[in-house]
Parts: sequence; C-alpha cells; structure tokens
Amino acid sequence: MATRNNVATLNGDDSGDQMPLLRFSPDGKRLAGATGGSAASNFSINLWDLKTHKDTIIKDDPDRPFHYLALAFSPDSNLFAFVEHYWNGKGGEATVIKVMNIRSNRYVTTIGQDVDRVYDVAFSSDGTKISGIDSMGGVHIWDVKSGHKAAASGSRWPHPWPVVTKDYTVELRDAGSGKLLHTLVGHTDAITDAVWGGGDVLATSSSDYSIRLWDSTTGRMLRSITLSSLAGESPPEAIALAPDNASLCYGSTKDNKLWLHETGMGAS
Repeated sequence: MATRNNVATLNGDDSGDQMPLLRFSPDGKRLAGATGGSAASNFSINLWDLKTHKDTIIKDDPDRPFHYLALAFSPDSNLFAFVEHYWNGKGGEATVIKVMNIRSNRYVTTIGQDVDRVYDVAFSSDGTKISGIDSMGGVHIWDVKSGHKAAASGSRWPHPWPVVTKDYTVELRDAGSGKLLHTLVGHTDAITDAVWGGGDVLATSSSDYSIRLWDSTTGRMLRSITLSSLAGESPPEAIALAPDNASLCYGSTKDNKLWLHETGMGAS
C-alpha cells in the first residue's frame, strides 16, 4: 500500500508560487522544480541535492515575465535543459531552450530557432542531441553543442514522447518520428503531468486526484494512487518519479509543499 510523507525540508522558494514542474535526475541525486507562470511573482528553478537537501537556485532574468514549459536531465545527469516561454518586448511571444552544465553551473547552449511551439524536450541516449515536440505533434532535433538543427538518423532516445490529449489520455509517440505507439487510458479528468521513472515506467497525474504508473511498452497500468481520501488534499499538478520507481514526489498549489509517496514498486 502506498504511503505518504511530507518532504518539508525541500525549501528554497519562499515566494508562495507554485511548482508547476518537477523532475528527478536519472542518477537519483537531484530533484529539479520550476516556478513561474501567469499568476506567479517569482520565476526560478530549484535544483535540490537529495542527500543534503540544499538547493541551487537558477534565476535567468527576473525582470522578464516568462514561464517554464519543460525540464529535462541528460541520461548521465550532467546536463540540464529547460524551456522558457516569454513576451519578447515587441508585442509577441518567444520560446527558447537553454542547456546548462550542472557541475560548472554554466550554460552550454541556447536554442532559439524553430522552437516557438515546443512544449517538452528530451535528450538522446548519448546526450549529444536534444529533441522537442510541438503542439501539433511534430518533432524537432538539435545538436546540444552547436544548437543547430540535426538529423534524427543515428540517434537513440531513452523513451517515447508522452503527449497529453484533451480526452484525458496520454499518447506515447516515437521520440524521433512522432509515430503513435500506445494510448494510455484510465484518467477521468484533465492530466496535469506525465514523467518518466526508471526503465519503461511512466507516471501521470490528473485533476481526478490520482497518480498512475504505466508500462510504456504495453500500455498497461501498473499502479493507481488515489489522493482524494487525504484530508485537505488538492489535485497533484506536478510529479517526479524516482529512477528506481519506488517513490514519487508531487506538488500542488494549495499548500505549496512537496510530498513524497512510496509507490510499492521497485526498479523496473
């Protein structure tokens, strides 16, 4: 049976703004959380060290209103990418992908070409390329070092794209071609997040007060965690599944806290 604990020590953002995005690093050593949105007053990313609970705060440009659309770690956990969407000061909007080296805390590249509609990103298995999926299901690929467009041929991707639909399902699409592989059916309200854990396990959260774990190779649901029985609970809006699939972290706007759940699963 899944149990819950409040991760009360993972502080770092005292603005009262929500954490709309959460991601574990593949090595399980860090948790990334992003704030910033239409109702937020603070725009930052927190990188927590899960051993010490100390955090590094990334504040890219506090004077420019923007929000984060996606966070991603490279497979070796050394690179960290995030997608910013902001007003460009010319009456329009712009989107950029920024990649930084976590050890040096320096930016590797900024990708601003053909990313206007990109809302999620992922690294290739060797960490040399980054792929983005747009609102129409199109896939774009760039070279991490140069930031230039790259060909999909010769690249391997750890996971398919989880594409959230309006009918409460998740479509799993090939990261290189965008081809539909599986459709995950089970949620009964809007899906708020979809993230990868270890192996082929995907976690999804929903306004139906549930978090579900799926086998992405078959489309079969592995676990369903219901949150509605917890007093004062609000629907999960951001989740992160640990690399061993044994625990997940989620956050919601009501209490501005991060919660840790045991999933009842081990590494897959």
